[in-house]
Amino acid sequence: MVSIEKIGKIMVGFLVLILIAPGVVSAHENNTSTYSVNGISFNYPSSWIISYDERNTSNIISASKPEFSFLSVAPFQVQITPNYGISEEGMETQINATIYPVGWTKVSNQTITIDGQDAYLQVFDVYSIWPPMWGYKVEIITFSKNNNTYELLFEAPAEEFDNENFQVIIDSFKVE
Repeated sequence: MVSIEKIGKIMVGFLVLILIAPGVVSAHENNTSTYSVNGISFNYPSSWIISYDERNTSNIISASKPEFSFLSVAPFQVQITPNYGISEEGMETQINATIYPVGWTKVSNQTITIDGQDAYLQVFDVYSIWPPMWGYKVEIITFSKNNNTYELLFEAPAEEFDNENFQVIIDSFKVE
Protein backbone atom coordinates (compact mmCIF):
# COMPACT_ATOMS: atom_id res chain seq x y z
CA MET A 1 0.00 0.00 0.00
CA VAL A 2 1.24 3.49 -0.86
CA SER A 3 1.55 5.82 2.11
CA ILE A 4 0.18 9.35 2.19
CA GLU A 5 3.75 10.58 2.79
CA LYS A 6 4.92 8.92 -0.43
CA ILE A 7 2.01 10.43 -2.40
CA GLY A 8 2.84 13.84 -0.91
CA LYS A 9 6.48 13.55 -2.01
CA ILE A 10 5.42 12.57 -5.53
CA MET A 11 3.03 15.55 -5.72
CA VAL A 12 5.71 17.95 -4.50
CA GLY A 13 8.08 16.47 -7.10
CA PHE A 14 5.55 17.10 -9.87
CA LEU A 15 4.95 20.67 -8.68
CA VAL A 16 8.69 21.38 -8.65
CA LEU A 17 8.99 19.89 -12.15
CA ILE A 18 6.10 22.02 -13.42
CA LEU A 19 7.59 25.19 -11.93
CA ILE A 20 11.16 24.53 -13.11
CA ALA A 21 10.48 23.06 -16.57
CA PRO A 22 9.39 26.32 -18.25
CA GLY A 23 12.68 27.95 -17.23
CA VAL A 24 14.63 25.05 -18.71
CA VAL A 25 12.73 25.33 -21.99
CA SER A 26 13.24 29.10 -22.10
CA ALA A 27 16.95 28.75 -21.46
CA HIS A 28 17.22 26.22 -24.27
CA GLU A 29 15.30 28.45 -26.68
CA ASN A 30 17.72 31.31 -25.97
CA ASN A 31 20.67 29.26 -27.23
CA THR A 32 21.85 30.25 -30.69
CA SER A 33 23.60 28.60 -33.58
CA THR A 34 25.46 30.33 -36.39
CA TYR A 35 24.74 30.03 -40.11
CA SER A 36 27.83 30.86 -42.16
CA VAL A 37 27.49 29.80 -45.79
CA ASN A 38 26.87 31.47 -49.16
CA GLY A 39 28.75 34.63 -48.18
CA ILE A 40 26.58 35.51 -45.20
CA SER A 41 26.52 34.70 -41.52
CA PHE A 42 24.00 35.23 -38.74
CA ASN A 43 23.01 33.78 -35.39
CA TYR A 44 19.61 32.16 -34.97
CA PRO A 45 17.77 30.19 -32.27
CA SER A 46 19.35 26.73 -32.16
CA SER A 47 15.95 25.03 -32.10
CA TRP A 48 15.16 26.42 -35.57
CA ILE A 49 15.86 24.47 -38.76
CA ILE A 50 17.76 26.13 -41.63
CA SER A 51 17.01 25.34 -45.28
CA TYR A 52 18.62 26.61 -48.46
CA ASP A 53 16.98 26.97 -51.88
CA GLU A 54 18.95 27.99 -54.95
CA ARG A 55 16.76 29.48 -57.67
CA ASN A 56 17.49 30.87 -61.13
CA THR A 57 18.66 34.31 -60.06
CA SER A 58 18.49 34.22 -56.29
CA ASN A 59 19.23 32.17 -53.21
CA ILE A 60 16.78 31.85 -50.33
CA ILE A 61 17.76 30.81 -46.82
CA SER A 62 14.85 30.06 -44.47
CA ALA A 63 14.73 29.39 -40.75
CA SER A 64 11.75 27.41 -39.50
CA LYS A 65 10.60 26.30 -36.10
CA PRO A 66 10.39 22.54 -35.50
CA GLU A 67 6.58 22.71 -35.55
CA PHE A 68 6.64 24.27 -39.07
CA SER A 69 4.09 22.88 -41.53
CA PHE A 70 3.32 23.54 -45.18
CA LEU A 71 0.44 25.81 -44.09
CA SER A 72 2.61 27.99 -41.86
CA VAL A 73 5.18 30.57 -42.85
CA ALA A 74 8.86 30.43 -41.93
CA PRO A 75 9.54 33.13 -39.32
CA PHE A 76 12.74 34.22 -41.08
CA GLN A 77 13.95 34.22 -44.66
CA VAL A 78 16.76 35.98 -46.48
CA GLN A 79 16.76 36.29 -50.23
CA ILE A 80 20.01 37.15 -52.00
CA THR A 81 19.62 38.52 -55.52
CA PRO A 82 22.25 39.99 -57.87
CA ASN A 83 21.51 43.68 -58.41
CA TYR A 84 24.13 44.42 -61.09
CA GLY A 85 25.40 47.52 -59.29
CA ILE A 86 22.07 49.25 -58.58
CA SER A 87 22.45 52.52 -56.69
CA GLU A 88 20.97 53.15 -53.24
CA GLU A 89 18.48 55.53 -54.87
CA GLY A 90 17.53 52.89 -57.45
CA MET A 91 16.99 50.29 -54.76
CA GLU A 92 14.86 52.72 -52.72
CA THR A 93 12.79 53.50 -55.84
CA GLN A 94 12.22 49.76 -56.40
CA ILE A 95 11.16 49.27 -52.78
CA ASN A 96 8.71 52.18 -52.93
CA ALA A 97 7.26 50.92 -56.25
CA THR A 98 6.67 47.38 -54.96
CA ILE A 99 3.02 46.35 -54.92
CA TYR A 100 2.29 44.11 -51.94
CA PRO A 101 -0.45 41.46 -51.82
CA VAL A 102 -4.02 42.24 -50.83
CA GLY A 103 -4.27 42.32 -47.05
CA TRP A 104 -0.80 43.81 -46.47
CA THR A 105 -0.92 47.27 -44.85
CA LYS A 106 2.34 49.20 -44.45
CA VAL A 107 2.46 50.73 -40.96
CA SER A 108 5.98 52.18 -40.93
CA ASN A 109 9.08 52.76 -43.00
CA GLN A 110 12.54 53.74 -41.76
CA THR A 111 16.27 53.48 -42.42
CA ILE A 112 18.42 51.31 -40.13
CA THR A 113 21.97 49.90 -40.31
CA ILE A 114 22.77 46.25 -41.05
CA ASP A 115 26.43 45.17 -41.25
CA GLY A 116 27.52 48.78 -41.67
CA GLN A 117 25.12 49.40 -44.59
CA ASP A 118 22.05 51.59 -44.77
CA ALA A 119 19.02 49.32 -44.88
CA TYR A 120 15.34 49.99 -45.45
CA LEU A 121 12.94 48.61 -42.86
CA GLN A 122 9.27 48.27 -43.77
CA VAL A 123 6.71 47.04 -41.24
CA PHE A 124 3.35 45.56 -42.28
CA ASP A 125 0.18 44.34 -40.62
CA VAL A 126 -1.01 41.34 -42.60
CA TYR A 127 -4.48 39.84 -42.89
CA SER A 128 -4.11 37.49 -45.85
CA ILE A 129 -5.91 34.29 -46.74
CA TRP A 130 -3.06 33.03 -48.94
CA PRO A 131 -0.45 32.65 -47.77
CA PRO A 132 -2.36 31.99 -44.53
CA MET A 133 -1.22 34.95 -42.43
CA TRP A 134 -4.20 36.31 -40.50
CA GLY A 135 -3.15 38.87 -37.88
CA TYR A 136 0.58 38.73 -38.66
CA LYS A 137 3.28 41.34 -38.35
CA VAL A 138 5.90 41.31 -41.10
CA GLU A 139 9.16 43.24 -41.21
CA ILE A 140 11.18 43.43 -44.42
CA ILE A 141 14.73 44.76 -44.30
CA THR A 142 16.41 45.44 -47.63
CA PHE A 143 20.00 46.51 -48.29
CA SER A 144 22.66 46.27 -50.96
CA LYS A 145 26.24 45.08 -50.60
CA ASN A 146 28.82 43.51 -52.98
CA ASN A 147 26.47 43.84 -56.00
CA ASN A 148 23.73 41.84 -54.29
CA THR A 149 20.44 42.87 -52.73
CA TYR A 150 19.70 41.21 -49.39
CA GLU A 151 16.07 41.05 -48.32
CA LEU A 152 15.47 39.84 -44.77
CA LEU A 153 11.90 38.84 -44.03
CA PHE A 154 10.66 38.39 -40.45
CA GLU A 155 7.10 37.22 -39.84
CA ALA A 156 5.04 36.01 -36.90
CA PRO A 157 1.58 36.42 -35.42
CA ALA A 158 1.38 40.03 -34.24
CA GLU A 159 0.95 39.09 -30.57
CA GLU A 160 4.04 36.84 -30.69
CA PHE A 161 6.32 38.97 -32.90
CA ASP A 162 8.18 40.78 -30.11
CA ASN A 163 8.83 37.47 -28.31
CA GLU A 164 10.69 35.99 -31.28
CA ASN A 165 14.49 36.17 -31.40
CA PHE A 166 14.57 38.31 -34.53
CA GLN A 167 16.88 40.94 -33.02
CA VAL A 168 19.56 38.24 -32.55
CA ILE A 169 19.52 37.69 -36.32
CA ILE A 170 19.49 41.41 -37.16
CA ASP A 171 22.34 42.26 -34.78
CA SER A 172 24.55 39.40 -36.03
CA PHE A 173 23.81 39.50 -39.79
CA LYS A 174 27.03 39.92 -41.80
CA VAL A 175 27.93 39.78 -45.48
CA GLU A 176 31.39 38.34 -46.04
